Amino acid sequence: MKKLSEADKNLANRESALASADLEEEIHKEQEQERRKSQVRGKAAGGEALDEDQRPKIPVNPEEERLKNERTVFVGNLPVTCNKKKLKSLFKEYGPIESVRFRSVT
Repeated sequence: MKKLSEADKNLANRESALASADLEEEIHKEQEQERRKSQVRGKAAGGEALDEDQRPKIPVNPEEERLKNERTVFVGNLPVTCNKKKLKSLFKEYGPIESVRFRSVT
């Protein structure tokens, strides 16, 4: 059996932490959806009960969403030492950067 190097151990720990974070996020989303469903089933302002399908929808501008998706870039496999400042400096030659988001384990 091959003995794992320290780097391999760190990588395995990081991958495990990310998998745990994904699972926790999924559980949190499910709990949030259940909470919203129970709120929607409650009384509406007019006094009548609303089903989930009857709640007011927030209009989404498809053109705006399309433009936003065209401007979005996903950059993966970044070192943990990478920060917003470094990332912005790498991409500044391609145009202004509206926002930077890092996937977090916490």
